[in-house]
Amino acid sequence: MKELDMMDSGDLEHVLDIEEALHYYSRLKSPVYLDIVDRFFIDINSDFTLPQPSVSFKCSKERLDQIQLHKGNII
Repeated sequence: MKELDMMDSGDLEHVLDIEEALHYYSRLKSPVYLDIVDRFFIDINSDFTLPQPSVSFKCSKERLDQIQLHKGNII
């Protein structure tokens, strides 16, 4: 609930949606349903929190090979 207090109070509808979801989540008793909902939220969270690679290794290796080729032509 502390996280809800820290959220922008201007987005009251979003806060109410989260409170409603937490209310119904707290009422779940079945381990099967709890597992399904937990996995869903973990998947959703990972979509938003995984860092995107800025440069791939392949691109960096190709660039390094090009630099070495240019150096080889100069010598």
